[in-house]
Amino acid sequence: MILKPSSGRWPIHATINEKMYSFSKKGLLNPSIQIADVMSGEAVAVITLSPLFSKTKFAFNTGEEFTWYSNNFFSLHWKWKKGNENIVDAIDNLAEGKNNGIIAIREYRSGTDLIIISGFFLSLLKRSRMSMGIIGLKNRRIQFGKNNR
Repeated sequence: MILKPSSGRWPIHATINEKMYSFSKKGLLNPSIQIADVMSGEAVAVITLSPLFSKTKFAFNTGEEFTWYSNNFFSLHWKWKKGNENIVDAIDNLAEGKNNGIIAIREYRSGTDLIIISGFFLSLLKRSRMSMGIIGLKNRRIQFGKNNR
């Protein structure tokens, strides 16, 4: 679940597989998004945004880095890559209705949940910015079933 506060401001909270994260925006000219584990309060990763999301980077505090790519204007198909290798590939299925789609994961390991929820967050953020807020994070919740990843 991704939940933006009713105030419409940061932080944005995300929950996946019983883990809760807080996404906080930092900086104006070169914005980044700090991701913290809500339970421990510890910063776990940072997302570095680029203009039009062309080269958005995700870096764990361990130094492991990924690049987020969107395959279309409204980010209905997006992926995380590490170098030239696809790590996560996701497609929203609008024909089936809200909160449906496909997620392909190359290998499930520690941190995969955070990469997945961050990809959805970026997809919604891009949609919100490209549509002037009409489509995207505005009061949007994405919920995953208990067995869905």
